[in-house]
Amino acid sequence: MRKNHCCTSFGKKVKIRLLEENMTSKELARMVGVADSTICDVIFGRNKRAQTQKTIARVLGIEDEDL
Repeated sequence: MRKNHCCTSFGKKVKIRLLEENMTSKELARMVGVADSTICDVIFGRNKRAQTQKTIARVLGIEDEDL
């Protein structure tokens, strides 16, 4: 059985921005230079690497104080 996972606050901002930009997580992953699964891990808090989050924020235009 699959667990329900909640997005982190940063993950919610990423998902909203993806919708606003009409972009998929695969497209974001390509732009950031990571695997699609890494984007998912960041959104759900399984990957908390600061550098990855900063790169995603920069690509999506999310402000630093949102990290």
